Amino acid sequence: MSESRNGFRASAADERAREATLQRFVPEVRTALDNAPDVRAWPPSWHGDEWVDYFYHSSSLLTRDRDLPRVRDVLRDLGALRDGGGDALVGGVTRLDVNVRESQHTPDVVEDLDSRLGVGVATLDHAFVITGMLHCPATEPEPVITPAAAEDPAVVRGALWPGIGDPSAGRDVGVSVVDTGLLSGASAWAPWIEGVRPDTSADIEDPDQIKINAIEHEIVGFADPYAGHGTFISGVIRCVAPASLVMVERILGVSGFARESGLIQQIHDALAHLPDIISMSAGCYTRQNVPPSPSRPFGKSA
Repeated sequence: MSESRNGFRASAADERAREATLQRFVPEVRTALDNAPDVRAWPPSWHGDEWVDYFYHSSSLLTRDRDLPRVRDVLRDLGALRDGGGDALVGGVTRLDVNVRESQHTPDVVEDLDSRLGVGVATLDHAFVITGMLHCPATEPEPVITPAAAEDPAVVRGALWPGIGDPSAGRDVGVSVVDTGLLSGASAWAPWIEGVRPDTSADIEDPDQIKINAIEHEIVGFADPYAGHGTFISGVIRCVAPASLVMVERILGVSGFARESGLIQQIHDALAHLPDIISMSAGCYTRQNVPPSPSRPFGKSA
């Protein structure tokens, strides 16, 4: 037994699982960052530390509209304000494009803003990620049945296909799934999601986008590690509530990242459909634990 990072006692099996996860951690985060060029991991030494505090977009900051003039003034004084007025988002938030000197990182600019204006007046445009800090491509899930049991077709069907539930469960309940999108034609092999639809054609997922620069040449044709996640979540909802009305809206891309400022708009768009429930399988840690903008009430300060 040994003590883990959070102070709990870990068994030998837990230690082996943690070691296996760490072996995947650095290459998987690097692959994700390679496919999201504007996203950075903090601290810069994350690959040596084998730990990430948070992810963020390096070229933008967020602030409330009421604080916009003074944030602009400080950024201009720091030489970090790009030309242009920034992008006004819904809920009284503006995204400002920033320039960062070579010797600095975007969190250094936010630290300067904190010292002059107060913590939280301007924040990083954090990157939400589909699984928290560790990515989980299809190599991670545990087998649902043993190899011996897998030789029996009846056992396989029972394990991999959901049972028939109450067909009226979820009637008149609308659910917006803000995720990776919906795989076209999935209901042909997963009939329980028949009727689940994308909001627009842009919300249909292409699961074969990832490009990896390996051994000095680009390898294409690898499925996005998060391919099908939105379809899977839709299926879980339909298994629990077969009569529910499910709409899928795409926000998470190839790397599994979603821009915080993009989520503000996406949640606003989802609310326009008046859903009873919004399902979003993404989250993030933030600099100094300042709440991300999508979690704050629209039009109000934190």
